[in-house]
Amino acid sequence: MIFWATWCPYCRAFMPYLKKIHEDYGSDRLVIVAVNAKDKDGDKQAYVDALGFPVVAIPEGDEIAATYGVRFIPGLMVVDGGGTVSYRRRSTELPPGKTIAELWSEQVRAALDQALE
Repeated sequence: MIFWATWCPYCRAFMPYLKKIHEDYGSDRLVIVAVNAKDKDGDKQAYVDALGFPVVAIPEGDEIAATYGVRFIPGLMVVDGGGTVSYRRRSTELPPGKTIAELWSEQVRAALDQALE
């Protein structure tokens, strides 16, 4: 699950990595739920359309973000079919870009590998 916003540079940096994760794990093993939160003015549908991979898109997800305790964007989580969160990204001091996107990609992959065993 990713909580994202059109204005978020971290989200833009991470989305290509999320696309690769989806390609590597496949739609039969992984469903990406993309919840837009903390975003009032962006063109959410255009953003989702430009991703280039399938997601379950929720355009108005502030209440869902509150339910999951999302404090910052992007909120990255690995959630199993029963709703158990096995991974939640932590706060970072790193700037948006390749370094943090690669770190999050590694963390998400490790959590997925463990959850899908």
